[in-house]
Amino acid sequence: MKLLIKKILKESTLNGDVTDKVYNHIKDDFWFEHNKNYRDGQVVTSFHTSSGEQIKGTGGGIGAQLGDDSNLITSLILILVDTFGLSLDESWVVWEKIRFDLAKDRFLYSLPWVLYEDYIQYQDDPYIIDTRTDGDNGLFNLRKLEGLKGFVEWVGYGTNERGVHYEGVHNYLESITDSEYKILHQDMLEYIERGLHL
Repeated sequence: MKLLIKKILKESTLNGDVTDKVYNHIKDDFWFEHNKNYRDGQVVTSFHTSSGEQIKGTGGGIGAQLGDDSNLITSLILILVDTFGLSLDESWVVWEKIRFDLAKDRFLYSLPWVLYEDYIQYQDDPYIIDTRTDGDNGLFNLRKLEGLKGFVEWVGYGTNERGVHYEGVHNYLESITDSEYKILHQDMLEYIERGLHL
């Protein structure tokens, strides 16, 4: 690991290049776990404190765990500065990218439930969303991936308008990849089937 860190630092001038390299190196070291103490899930990392304790989010929901004052960010910033040699500003850049990824993952995880509860359960055919009754020209077939994409865009969910615990404003819809839409589509179909008791 130290050789990799030295290589990253040697190849860069501690600017955007190094923050991108560090981010790409550690981005998969963060995930959510579900347990009884954290209704929305708990942020978990593969990093450990100097005393050997695994670094995890604590204290409330996802917003609090990802917030500017969380113990997670305090511990991570120390690692980014001490281990990777980043400045505080560079550490915050890396953290913001990781926070975006985690918040987007949580958004994608909860989106099928939200769409089902707010729209789909009220349709005569839950696979067909007809927005023509609302004055629009939309007819979305949720059995098809393109139908789900159009419906998600029509609904417009996906913007984080400043959380209580941090100031980030993000539009997750602009960053959803095709592979993420395929997973979302499968999750949405499973949600509909459960609602129909199939």
